Amino acid sequence: MTVQCKGDARSPLGVGQEPLLRGEVDWVIGGVLDGDPAYLFDDVEALAQDAEGRVYVADSGSLTVRVFEQRGSHLYSIGGPGEGPGEFRIPRLCGLAFDPDGRLWVNQLISFEIFDVGADGGAYFGSFAVRDAATAALCGSPMFAGPTGITVPRRGMSTFGGKNEHVQVTMDGKVSGRVGNFRTPPDFGEWEWPTLVVRSPGEGTRPNIFRPPFAARILVANAPDGGFATAFSPVYDIGVHGPDGTETTRLRREQLGPVITDAEAREGYEELGRRRDSYGDGVTTWPELVEFPDDYRIPERKPVIYRMWYDDDGRLWVCLWPTEGDTMHRAHVYDGDGVFLHEAEWPRGITIWYGGLRGDVAVGVRKVEFDVEQVVRLRFRPHPVPSPPGLV
Repeated sequence: MTVQCKGDARSPLGVGQEPLLRGEVDWVIGGVLDGDPAYLFDDVEALAQDAEGRVYVADSGSLTVRVFEQRGSHLYSIGGPGEGPGEFRIPRLCGLAFDPDGRLWVNQLISFEIFDVGADGGAYFGSFAVRDAATAALCGSPMFAGPTGITVPRRGMSTFGGKNEHVQVTMDGKVSGRVGNFRTPPDFGEWEWPTLVVRSPGEGTRPNIFRPPFAARILVANAPDGGFATAFSPVYDIGVHGPDGTETTRLRREQLGPVITDAEAREGYEELGRRRDSYGDGVTTWPELVEFPDDYRIPERKPVIYRMWYDDDGRLWVCLWPTEGDTMHRAHVYDGDGVFLHEAEWPRGITIWYGGLRGDVAVGVRKVEFDVEQVVRLRFRPHPVPSPPGLV
């Protein structure tokens, strides 16, 4: 089935009449430099909500999972640095998921740690490492645990600008299946990633693909039922797949990404220059970075799709690239069969694709002054969409 929609990045139907839900901040925790350690966040990489509305925050900086009740008060913490059962020894907590029995799975990159959790505390249940060398660096949010195993997105780099895999892991740690992204890499065209050549002592030189600002990506979003969706971000053409990899629906919209302003392009070149300088004398070749370089040119437009993910209810969120002056993120939301439900918008700067989005409630992360992190809960409510000029 193919779903073809008309419109542009601001109003997919062109008349401003698609239903819209707006996410408004319900509560905020953290965002301070000192105080109670339970409310100080260093590097949040994953979030979750349980059936009772408790919020789980995986903080890689402290190597703890902190649990908060519905009103935002801290209940207890799980884990901590160490080598013992229920402790974390790798500074990455990059995924949270609840299995059908209500146990919490914590992805610490080298293994999954599993806990029995409730209102009063969390007890260590077990642990396993993934038994597949080809699945190193298995990490990504959101992740989901089902009756037969856990589904995790694996992300890495490749010569065509991004490698993603949809990986299914059984409860005893074996990889039971994986589906790659595009069998034939798309033509990146004007979004091609630049290459620099790096000199390593005793190893000669090697090329290094470098992600530029406004980079095109191959996107893979994994669903709670084991299915997934794929897209090439400069084009609104999304394939929805079942657990076996069979494409069931294709979602297409005729729209372009926002124009990159001169100020945004200038900032992009300055960012690339800072990255180049960070390599010091190890870089032997790098695209000439001037205001309008011949070797690498930032494209005229941003990609259409900024992020793409499934929530706990199996809905697919397709977040559009914002324009320079936008204060809100905007996403199209589809059900598991690819049927359009509504648009959603929420304050720009709040990341809600780390997990924990269900019903009309999302939890996210926002950075404030000095890059201090806050955990934010949003509640989505219907928002009237104004009619275009001339329409009553």
